[in-house]
Order: sequence, then structure tokens, then C-alpha cells
Amino acid sequence: MNLTGVGLEKSWVEKAATTLAHGDPAVFKNLGVLALQRGEPERARRCFQRALVLSPDRPATVDTFARSLAAASSDRDRVSWTRRVTILLPADERPWSDLLKGLIQAGSLDEAVARTEAIPLPPRDWSAGFLELVSELYTRNGRYDRALALVDLLAERQPADPTPRILRAVLLRRTGESSRAVVDAKRAVLLDPASFDALGSAGTELCHANEHSQAARVFEHALIVEPGRREGVIENYALSLKFLDRGELGMRLQREAAIRHPGRAKAYINLSTAMMGEQDVDRAVQLARRATIVDDGIAEAHYQLGFALRHQGATAEARAAFRRAIGFGTGNPQYRFAEALHELADGDPAVGINLYEARWRVPNFPSYRSENSGRTLPQPMWIGDIRPDATLAIWGEQGIGDEIWFAGYLDWASTRVGRILLEITPHLAGLMARTFPTIEVLRRGDPGTEASMAAADLQIPMGSLLRLSGRMAAPVPTGFLAVDGDRVTRLRERYSGGRSDVRLLGLSWRSVKPNLALSFEAPLEAWEPILSLPGTVFVSLQYGEVQDEVRRLAEQVGVPIVVDPGIDAKRDLDAFAAQVAATDAVVTIANSTIAMAHALGKPMHVLLKTVQEDWRFARHQKKTRWLPTARCVWQETPGDWSAPIAEIADSLRSRPG
Repeated sequence: MNLTGVGLEKSWVEKAATTLAHGDPAVFKNLGVLALQRGEPERARRCFQRALVLSPDRPATVDTFARSLAAASSDRDRVSWTRRVTILLPADERPWSDLLKGLIQAGSLDEAVARTEAIPLPPRDWSAGFLELVSELYTRNGRYDRALALVDLLAERQPADPTPRILRAVLLRRTGESSRAVVDAKRAVLLDPASFDALGSAGTELCHANEHSQAARVFEHALIVEPGRREGVIENYALSLKFLDRGELGMRLQREAAIRHPGRAKAYINLSTAMMGEQDVDRAVQLARRATIVDDGIAEAHYQLGFALRHQGATAEARAAFRRAIGFGTGNPQYRFAEALHELADGDPAVGINLYEARWRVPNFPSYRSENSGRTLPQPMWIGDIRPDATLAIWGEQGIGDEIWFAGYLDWASTRVGRILLEITPHLAGLMARTFPTIEVLRRGDPGTEASMAAADLQIPMGSLLRLSGRMAAPVPTGFLAVDGDRVTRLRERYSGGRSDVRLLGLSWRSVKPNLALSFEAPLEAWEPILSLPGTVFVSLQYGEVQDEVRRLAEQVGVPIVVDPGIDAKRDLDAFAAQVAATDAVVTIANSTIAMAHALGKPMHVLLKTVQEDWRFARHQKKTRWLPTARCVWQETPGDWSAPIAEIADSLRSRPG
């Protein structure tokens, strides 16, 4: 009996049906539909429940009941009944869509991802809307490879639509393939040159790829196309401007975004990030807090708050903020990695070193071998057990300074495994071969290196040796590098002019990063208090071409700095190690010179910015457990090196080292 065609007022037909067809589940299902149409959810619910009592497994009734709960019941009830519909109607896409949307709304992303495994329909049979839904789910859960596969299907199905290209660009960026992301975003623009969304995507990907000049031009074009959607690109546009010496305009635009959208947490997150770039930590904390007040349900806001609090020295609060961000279950590996760095630097290093393994899930993590590099090895990871019959492939990771620092744990590994292959940056190969004669050192990128590494029994990245060694309570290895002693003697003789009564002080004042916008220096002109120390010969340990600036400084202050043309501090690290070893002490900013001095056991004074990212520095502390021979001196005011340089000069004046 179908009653849904009658008027919405309670009719004699409904009353008669209730009396005469009290055993017919279809009647009660239709009565429930009528009640819903009249806006009587409780009456509808009773009717549906009666129908389900009469016929518990009737798919149409279960489906209608589940959908009727949308406005009247808890997320848990809706999801529970929708699960049942997917069991009764497994080949129907709609209940699966309802279930996934319900789980996403309830914050159960992991369960939603698990449910996608049970969908019997192959992805090629899914509608475009369902492909977008599941790809968004995978993206939010950090399953970027799965999301990419679905977006590829969308692109095949809609070759002239820029949307799949825009989605693909976002995913490629998050998997660390920024250059490919830019290509896809540009293809979206080619498909629709007048699309604000395509132009905004291209600008965003160029911004993330540090192509800020192009990004700014594309954003400006987007604003011409649709000036009314200014807020859609203003934040990334502002970021690009900051990298183009147009930072004042960029900051003004970010403030404008916050004013235009005071209820949008992202605007405050971006402003907080900008303040961290300006090293205004207190203001960054205030803005990040405001983001969490505006919307406490955004993981990124809590992550940004944790990041700012860490550099403010609020250790417990920072830890809580990072864990809150992780607790949202977005799958963003950057949050756990940030917690690892916080614990290593200022919290519990035993916790931090275990969390440090999260680095491999971070997109664009700077390592030759990583999950997204296409250069992974096939063998299992070594777990630190004793394997005298095995060959272990150890590969260097991150930058040269990291490879030098982590090398302190190679001796421990060599006592547990029969044979070790060490893949390292070519510039370090000679130094490592002299230091570790029982280890076979392979130059990264040389012919045969890849085949040798792939033929080993086990593998491990250098950065994981500290965790496996279990030596968190033991002193950090230092002074472990073996240098060419004769070369050290010759260099010291030459630099000192054969005098035994002078001190040789090595200086390094610049850090050049792959992302040039992150490079920084303590200009030589600010070093006069150190350069005025009596009885001291100053030796440049700075990599790069420095002869001209050193000559200009000598003309200004009358103090020469030795620049050795026979030492290439970037490409010949064996020679550079001998040069550092020839000095009595080192004064340097945060660059790879620190790792070299540490590995040689050399006393050093380290100049640090107000905000210094490396986890080996305990925030605003003079000593750090990770660099036992270092004395750290921090800026009191961002950009002002005068106070820390004066402090180091006083220290050197009162002590010989």
C-alpha cells in the first residue's frame, strides 16, 4: 500500500492503514515518509522503527530510516544505521557516500578510510562526485598515493575540466613533488585561462615551489580575472611578496585578510607564521592563540601554536598544542615531526628520538633517499640486532652537517654487523674512509653505488642510529673524525707564521640554504669586538667566495682574516676538516661548520638567532647536550648581532679557548 501520494494532513487513509494493515512493514515505512514531509521527525522515527520490527532486513526501509535520522539523531545513530544500509545494499553507491560523509563529519577519518576497502564497486565504476569525496577523504587522512590514483581517474574521465588538475597539483605538492605540482597547475590554466581557480592553483603551487616572482604575476592575473575573490589568493600572494623584497606590502595584505575575515582561523595562522619569520615570537603566539579561539577544531591552528610556544620556551604548553594537533587524526606527518623536534631540543629526548622517525612521512623532507624520492632500497630496515653474517647499507641523509653529526654512531653499528656499506655525499667520502677504515664508503651517485646498496641484506638511514643505539643517557660522541695530521701541522705553521704564542681562531659568518630566502648571516662588519682580540690570528672557515668582503673589512678595520685558496670548505671536506683541526677554537653562526667542529672535538662559540630551528640547540640555553663542545650565545633582539658578538669577545678575552 503506497500512501505517499496523499495530502500531507493526517488523512483517514493513514488512520485506516494503521488499523487495518498493522502487520505490513511497507505501510509503516510510507507513514514514516509522510510524517517526515509534515515535519514530524519523532512520529516518523516511530513508524520506521515499527516497519523494521516487522521486517528487519528490508533494504528500502533501513535506507529510508537511516536517511531520516539526518536531522533528528546523533552522529553515532546515523552512522550505525547507514552501515547497515551498506550491508543490505552493497552495490549502491549512495549509502556508501552517506556513510563516508557521516564518518568524516564525526571525525572518524581512520574508520572512513577502512570502510572504503569494503566497497565492492571498482573505482572505475564510481561517479565523479564519489571519486572526489573519497579522494578528499584520503587526502585528509594523509593517504596521498590513493587520492592521486582516484584523481587520475577523474582526469581521464574529464580531460577538459581543470578541476582534476588542480586537485592533482595539491596532492603532488603534499607528496613532495613540487615541480610536478606546478606542471599540473599550469595545465589547469591552459585548459581554462580565465578560471580564477586554475590561476589561484598555479600561483599557490609556484609559491610553494619558491618560484615567487612567477607566483606573484599569476596571482595578480587572477585578481584581474575576478577581483571580488581577492580573499582566495591574498594569503599566498602576500607570502610571495615577502620573498620579493615587497614584504611590507605582503604583511599589509595578510593583515587585510585577517580584517576581512575575522572569523577565519587561517588568516591568523598565516599572520602568526609571518611573525615567526620576523622572529616576533610573542606576537606569533598571540595570533596563533586567536586562531584556536576562532576555530578550535583546526589542527593547523594548534600546530602553529605549538611551534610558536616552543620558541617562546613554554615547553609543556607547546607539547600539549602539538598533541592536540595530532589528535585531530588528519594524518599530517609534519605535526608529529614538529613534536619530535620540540622534545629533542627542549623536552624529553628519549621521546623525541622515537618520534623523529616521522620525518620520512614529511613531504619534501630533504634526503636523497626518502619515501617520495623514487630511490628507496628493497631490503628491510635493521632493528639494531647483532648480525655478524649480514651486510648493512647505511645511507646518509639531509645535509652535510647532519651526515657528519650522525657519523658519531657508525662505530657502534660496526660492532654489531659483519659488513657495512656507507653511502655518503661525495665531498665527505675521503674523510669518512680515513675515519672508519673497516667501513666501505660509497660515493652517492657514483656508478655501481646503487647496485651495491641494493645488494645488501639490511638498510638503515644514518639518523636512525642514535635511536637504535639506545645511548640516550650516554655522552654524545665528539672528536671522532680522523684528519690528516701532517696537513694539520702544515696549516697551523703557515697560519701562525711559526709562532707558538698566538691563538688561531676560525670564523664562519654566513649560512646559505637551498631556499635562499632562509639564508642568513652575521655581517663581518659586526665582528669588530672579536677581531680586536690581541694575540689572535683569524682564519676564514666560511665556504664560498669571500676574498672581496674580507679584503674590504681589512681596509676598514685594519685586521686581516686568512683566506686559504687551497681549501674549499664546501667541496673538499677532508681538507676543510684539517683546517678546522688546525685552529684553537671556532666562532660560527648555525651552519655545517658546527658539525665539523663538533666531530673534531673543537671548542666553539655559536652565534644563534632569536629563532633557531635546529633541534641540537636548546632554546636560549648556553649549553646543549647534542653539542658538548659548543657554547651557544643567542640574539637578544632579532637582527641585532652586537650583544652576542660582544659576549663572545669577552669570553675569548678572559679564556684562551
